[in-house]
Amino acid sequence: MTRYSSLIIRQSLLIALLMACAGCESLVTNAGNYLTYDYAFNDAEAAKAHRNAEYLCSQRKQIAIETRTVCTLTRCVADFQCVNPKDPLEYDPPGLMDHQY
Repeated sequence: MTRYSSLIIRQSLLIALLMACAGCESLVTNAGNYLTYDYAFNDAEAAKAHRNAEYLCSQRKQIAIETRTVCTLTRCVADFQCVNPKDPLEYDPPGLMDHQY
């Protein structure tokens, strides 16, 4: 339970930081094997975020998988996860799939 509480706190702080930085050019946040990008709503910035995620994950000998993107008419927030290229589904935190039927 403590692990999930700390995760919620980190995500809340990340959201607060992203909201505070709404006027920033671009923002990258790294938490473990997760990357979050806040960038201007245009194709060039989206491609730049994707390239940067691929670069950061490649330093760990992993690949970047885009897990979520949310946009307004001016800003976007995209989440990436660095995963093993041979088995991208390998990451399974304890308790994540316990309630599946």
